[in-house]
Amino acid sequence: MDPIFCAGLGALGGAWLSSALMQRGLGLDRARKIPLFLSATCSIVGSGAFLAPSHIVALVLVSVALFGHFAWSSNIQTVITEVLPRKHLAALYGATGAAGTLMGAVTQPLVGYSVDRVGYGPAFAGTALTYILAISMLFGAGKIERIE
Repeated sequence: MDPIFCAGLGALGGAWLSSALMQRGLGLDRARKIPLFLSATCSIVGSGAFLAPSHIVALVLVSVALFGHFAWSSNIQTVITEVLPRKHLAALYGATGAAGTLMGAVTQPLVGYSVDRVGYGPAFAGTALTYILAISMLFGAGKIERIE
C-alpha cells in the first residue's frame, strides 16, 4: 500500500463525495460536513500507526491517515471559496498560507525534539488531537453558508 497514492485518492474521493452528496439533494452544509467528518475520522484512526503491531499495519494506518488528510484538504479549501465573497478570497488564502507556513516553522523543531526525546507517540497523538479540535470547531462554528 502506497501512502502517497492513498493521499491522491483521498483528495479525489473527498471532492467526489461532497459533489455526489450535493447532486443527491443535500445542502451545502451537510454535503461538506459529512466528508469533512469522515476524513477527519480517517486521520484520527490513522494516527494510531505508532501503536501498530507490525510495519504492515503501520503502513496501512499511515495510508488511511493520508487519505483522510487529503480528503479533508480538498473539502476545506472548497468550503472557503463557497462561503466568502470573491473579493476576500485572495486575502484569506494569503493569510492562511502564511499561518500554515509559520506553524510549520514553529512545530517542526518541536516535533523533532519530541521524537528525539520520547519517540513518535506524542507527534501522532498531537495529530489526532488536532483533528478532534478541527471537528469540534467545524460543528461548533454553525452552518456552512455563503457570507454576504
